[in-house]
Amino acid sequence: MWTFDNLPRDALKTRYAFTPDQAWVDHVMRAAVNLGGCSASMISAEGLVLTNHH
Repeated sequence: MWTFDNLPRDALKTRYAFTPDQAWVDHVMRAAVNLGGCSASMISAEGLVLTNHH
């Protein structure tokens, strides 16, 4: 698990041939949600949230 300020950029490039730019990181960071002990992601502009609530 990693945080947005410490992305494994070299691993992403090596494993997935993907080099995220700062715009991508900012977009993904704004889509992350903390629901007080549960994480989630915004998956639509209308506010649909996908969660791994457990």
